[in-house]
Amino acid sequence: MEVLLKPPRIMYVQKKSVIVSFHDEMNISENIMYGDFFSNLTLIISSLLPLHFYNLNLIDIDGINGYLRKNIKSILKYTELLFKIRFSEKNIINLVFKTNLKDKFQIYPTAGTFFNPPLSDYEKEIVEREINYLPKDLKKLIKRLIIYSNVFKRTVKIRELKNKEEEYLLNKKMDFDTYTVNIFDVSRCVDKERVKVYYNIKVNESNIKLIPVIWCLTTFLEISIPNYNTKFGPGFIEELMRYRESIARKILRENFIEIPENLHEKLCIASNLAAMGMFKLTPLILDDNVEEIYIDGPEKNIYLDHSEWGRCETKISLNENEMRCLATYIKAESGLPLDYASPTIKTDLNTRFFKLRINVDTYPLVDTNYVFIIRKFRREPLTIIDLLRKGTLTIDALTYLLIALFHKRNILVVGEPSSGKTTLINALDMVAPSYWRRISVEEVVESLNLTKYGKHDIKYRVDSFDQDPSSRRRFVETIKLLHRSPNYIFFGELLTPDHVSIFLQSLEAGLHGIQTTHANSPEALIRKWIFHYKLPIQSIGNLDVIVHMKRKLSYNENRRFVYRIVEPIVKDDEKECKIELSDLFIYNEGLKLVKDLKESFVFKKIVKEEHVSIEDLYEEYTSFKQLINQLLEKDGELISIIQAFDKMSTFRA
Repeated sequence: MEVLLKPPRIMYVQKKSVIVSFHDEMNISENIMYGDFFSNLTLIISSLLPLHFYNLNLIDIDGINGYLRKNIKSILKYTELLFKIRFSEKNIINLVFKTNLKDKFQIYPTAGTFFNPPLSDYEKEIVEREINYLPKDLKKLIKRLIIYSNVFKRTVKIRELKNKEEEYLLNKKMDFDTYTVNIFDVSRCVDKERVKVYYNIKVNESNIKLIPVIWCLTTFLEISIPNYNTKFGPGFIEELMRYRESIARKILRENFIEIPENLHEKLCIASNLAAMGMFKLTPLILDDNVEEIYIDGPEKNIYLDHSEWGRCETKISLNENEMRCLATYIKAESGLPLDYASPTIKTDLNTRFFKLRINVDTYPLVDTNYVFIIRKFRREPLTIIDLLRKGTLTIDALTYLLIALFHKRNILVVGEPSSGKTTLINALDMVAPSYWRRISVEEVVESLNLTKYGKHDIKYRVDSFDQDPSSRRRFVETIKLLHRSPNYIFFGELLTPDHVSIFLQSLEAGLHGIQTTHANSPEALIRKWIFHYKLPIQSIGNLDVIVHMKRKLSYNENRRFVYRIVEPIVKDDEKECKIELSDLFIYNEGLKLVKDLKESFVFKKIVKEEHVSIEDLYEEYTSFKQLINQLLEKDGELISIIQAFDKMSTFRA
């Protein structure tokens, strides 16, 4: 099955000359038939048709040998004739589709006879009878097509479309779920003998017939070069995909008239990714349940983290060329080098189909050519209501955090990697008052684009500490924030001593914000800052809330939750300065409130600084809690949740 996910690569030798390279795994030495649908010859013909569309000179075809290599001239001539009927003029194919020859020339739902030669004697009789009703020129073309069809021998081997490993797992399965992503079926198999969970992928049976179409579209897209100056850097892939999508839609609309329009979106996405060498990654990239993808090197099976199934193995792997192709697109998107001197890239990749954060490491940093970690973000982000339903935190804890947010308290979320820190601050951020001027300063953009929801949202991108030109350092850009009039700042990840230092300095200057950092616990965070980063204890005094996230990950489990919420209290007298971490919520068979909220240090600061009574503040807390309960009872969309909290902020004002 995996061989069907490897369309050929098109390489330009000169402006109008190309080489078509099929993958060795295809073993295109004989006309192998894939089930009852199509053969190797079908795929070759489908891939070569676009070359005639663009009038390109074919220099060579790599990866084809044996019987098919001997007949390559016939294949090329046959493809040229088929192109003249199917693609050169619309009126020709319209004429054909009005006759009983329609099935023979259509590629969907089943590859037609002329896409899947040779013709049987019975099929020849039907064709020869039907062409008598067509114009002479068209009749002559189809007769020549029949002659070349006779050159091809009958299929010599049937290849089953079932994966043996998958069959084994299905027979031994302890659990099983299936759902559809694009043209693929995704299923889970838990094998207790191997103590592993498998994320199995196969092309959906009703969509297997679309494979030749995808191969054809992929070639169209690979040789379709934008006729404007394409600039590398953030947004490159989104722009390229939009351009290619318009090409694919036009080809489908004008030349594949037998394909229903409701399939066009699937085909455009699949062929777009295939044209970038990512067809095998399509279900992983598009599946909202996949959170992180790990590619540890060439020919090594990819594994991933699934939101419901936990850590999953796959039977998918990338070879050296596929990994190099992926790395090239990531370099183009980031605009950064990836070489011996700069062996790592960290960048975000945002399109209307998916949002990714990608880390690439190469030699000499790792002992293989490439290692990829792909963090996926949901197309529809998790809201605070979603987090409540998932058990990430409780209503009381959420209400407390919302009080802190709406009163511009400084919130820091800590935890191990992939523990849900960014998910939590994004969920909080989306319900912050819409009238706030919100500015984010990030190396990789992980904050949400909330402009479409009526919020004032400005993003500043700074280079990572691996690629750190002085003009765009986070230190410099954070200093400039003082003159950019923010109401609230999304600082993103605090990774280095410099990041933490400028963050704490900005709090001293009166800025307010929400941010994340890595730490095993709030105590470990404070020790790191004081003993390793040599920061004075007094500088931590403007930090109001620390939220500690944890994650439970194993085969069959993937859960993130708030473990503690603490308030750092700096006590500075003449003798000594010390910091106390006051627990407000602690996880103990559930996240529980361990102190009266009226004794909360954050509540006391709000009362003192904003001149409100503790009774009024607690009444506001109760109002927020009531609103959350109302939203929990509904199945509201993100926009309705945002509007509900905007009304609440208006009421507060």
